Amino acid sequence: MKLTNLFYGLVLSALFAITFSSCGDDIITPTENDPPVVTLLDSGTDVISSDATIDADATVAVDLKATKGTGDLKLLTVFENGEKLDLERITGGINSNPVSFANNVDDKAGFEKKISFKAQSEGISDYMFMVEDVNGLKDSVAITLTVVQKTALNFFVDSIVVYNFSGPYKGSIDLQTGTAVLSNNSEGDVQDVGINGNGDWLKQIKPKNGAEMVIPTADFDYDAIADLESLEGAYAAGTVASEADVTLGSSFLFKTASATSGEFDYFILKTLDMKDITENNKDYYIFSLKGYKF
Repeated sequence: MKLTNLFYGLVLSALFAITFSSCGDDIITPTENDPPVVTLLDSGTDVISSDATIDADATVAVDLKATKGTGDLKLLTVFENGEKLDLERITGGINSNPVSFANNVDDKAGFEKKISFKAQSEGISDYMFMVEDVNGLKDSVAITLTVVQKTALNFFVDSIVVYNFSGPYKGSIDLQTGTAVLSNNSEGDVQDVGINGNGDWLKQIKPKNGAEMVIPTADFDYDAIADLESLEGAYAAGTVASEADVTLGSSFLFKTASATSGEFDYFILKTLDMKDITENNKDYYIFSLKGYKF
């Protein structure tokens, strides 16, 4: 009887040990890998770090920072609306898409890259920057860019000859028609100032009949202004003037009440040439004119 009890006790002990051992083998905590981390840095006025509005076909730049997790970095891919961005539209920072870090020891651990690319021509597009590590873990950051459609200038005059106000010829400009008019014409918006007490041509112009004139900033570029929005911005940045000296190449901005609506029309005059004639106040300017008329 005692031997039987001992036998059963040994069997139970063995079963308990096997059960305990099996439970212990099942409780295995797998090793978890940390993923990489990618962010956009707000590192200056020449980069975009969040959603933005842009001009059509603008070249934009981002400052991208990536840090490895447990595994080394493997790939960087740039997407536009879910598709890989064409390499020919990437203008700086990387020379392939995707970028492989297999043979780049420095970038495997992390990097900071300024990547520039040509954005879309119209509408709204999402741009995503994704990094992947050797364990297949990924992280990404994205921005949405919206194209602001510009209003193209619609009024151009290549050449307008305007004479000394004190002489016998037409000394004013009608900006609405882009033509020279007599200085007493009620349609004139810009007028030559004439001569001083010594009979010298002053080489100055002034606005009249409700027109407003602005001297643009020193960095103003006549040829770069192609739309109403840029013209309005240049006008707002300039200095209002009641008179202005005219020199070769100088430009002047004007705002006049529209002849057809309650809006304001905007114009730019650029001095192409000017001649100081010694007799009969026949001095003259040659201007080019462009603008937007509502």
